[in-house]
Amino acid sequence: KKSGKLFFVSLKPIETGEEITFDYSTILARDDVWQMRCDCTSARCRSTVKRFASLPKKLRERYIAEKIVPQYILDI
Repeated sequence: KKSGKLFFVSLKPIETGEEITFDYSTILARDDVWQMRCDCTSARCRSTVKRFASLPKKLRERYIAEKIVPQYILDI
């Protein structure tokens, strides 16, 4: 996040035509009340996109270990 803008950084090279995914919960801080229903139809879908703190503990820990979560989310 810089000057009020969010930037995406890939965790690995993206091949042409490759589908990419993004977990919006990784950019929603503890003080965010926004949420939305997800209709992705994935068997692993959580059905609702909510703030990072609402994710299951193991998933939060994995995302932090993989450095997926922006520091400003962890600071709030």
